[in-house]
Amino acid sequence: MADQFQVHGVLHSHDLRLWQLLVAVLGVLLAYRDRLVLPRAVVAVTALVVAHSVAVVVIGGVFKWFMAVQIVLVSGCLLVLYSALKVLPPGRLPEIYVLGAKFVAWSIVLEQSLHVVTPALAESTVYSFMGKWDGPLGLVRAHGLMMEPSQVALVLPPAIFVCLVKGQMRTALFLFLSAYLTFSGLTYIGMLAAVVIYLVISRGVRWQMAVMGALVVVLAVAAPPVKERVVATGRAVALIRDQQSFHGPTYFEALRGSVGSVAVATLVSVSAFARNHMLGTGMGQLGTEGERWLDSVRSEHTASLMKNTKLFAKTDTGGSLALRVLGEFGVVGLIAIGLGMVLWFRSLRRLRRIVQFDRNWRADWRLQAIGLFLVLVIPYVVRKDGYLNVYLLLPLMGWLLAVRDLGRVGVRTTSPQPAAPRSPTRSGGSSA
Repeated sequence: MADQFQVHGVLHSHDLRLWQLLVAVLGVLLAYRDRLVLPRAVVAVTALVVAHSVAVVVIGGVFKWFMAVQIVLVSGCLLVLYSALKVLPPGRLPEIYVLGAKFVAWSIVLEQSLHVVTPALAESTVYSFMGKWDGPLGLVRAHGLMMEPSQVALVLPPAIFVCLVKGQMRTALFLFLSAYLTFSGLTYIGMLAAVVIYLVISRGVRWQMAVMGALVVVLAVAAPPVKERVVATGRAVALIRDQQSFHGPTYFEALRGSVGSVAVATLVSVSAFARNHMLGTGMGQLGTEGERWLDSVRSEHTASLMKNTKLFAKTDTGGSLALRVLGEFGVVGLIAIGLGMVLWFRSLRRLRRIVQFDRNWRADWRLQAIGLFLVLVIPYVVRKDGYLNVYLLLPLMGWLLAVRDLGRVGVRTTSPQPAAPRSPTRSGGSSA
């Protein structure tokens, strides 16, 4: 519900989402009850980011408040979300996440049904009709076709994985069908990741899983919006290779829509890393590199496109989480990406061990929480931008809690124990 609204014009034209305000209120309530917890991992990462930002300011000689704002927002959200999860009983995170995904799925089905009844509404997407209507707190966005499809990708595929682990095949199929109705390439990638990761950890290919994985591929190939994005991505790669001869109208005609803006954001990230590969631009500062890059390619055609299209609207997003970290943190970001890959594969190995040694692995909340995050990371690495997002930060804290519990308790073996011998009973008497 919080994602239905966003407040505009805050923090130098950056959106302040309502969920951030709700997290702040939650933090105040937790502090009042003395339930705020400061995890060492969050403190260590925050300290490294602050040290990196100080180095960027000292060496570059430029300080921008938004760098400090980003650090405070991210670290504050992590602190509050981790503390909130600590208050919950173990195992509630996957359950709550799936409940939220069901709401998203039903809203998608409802909206698509409305589109069938009123076909003219089908062309009213977040990029046109909904972007012109101001609600009580700003832009109102519905789920499905009226919501940016990549947002849906952050919710449904991880919930599909949790349902597969729990053996809730009907719910998984319902989420699968609703995710297909988003016609989002990222959603399809996330669904395929959920099926593949489940197959890897369960050490067995069931026919239901094989059919579901095949359906993801077939439906993705059959969906025209997805095919168009795949073709546009191929053109984007070719144009990026020829970036020296950038021509605004050529980009717009070949890459109209979100793929084009992501391609431009990718160019900005690569340019930022090439210009300052040691330190990068600093946290949240890709917009500065975007302005410099636009100045280098600006022409009368480019200026016209900036006014009339959204081709250059995402120059500060990096194109994907990995590219954003690379552009903003330089070599430090490259090391962080490598470390993240190591942790990802180690977590996958942990899940396989749980399945191997715990007969009740389907009910293990740690397996569900870790797998949920592993599925979620893939759309971010492929294309999704931004690290200040509750969709990513909440499962990240769930992963941290689950990994810590595994390190403290280990994998519980549940091998059958021999039955205790019965006490002898006398005829007509009661047992001792």
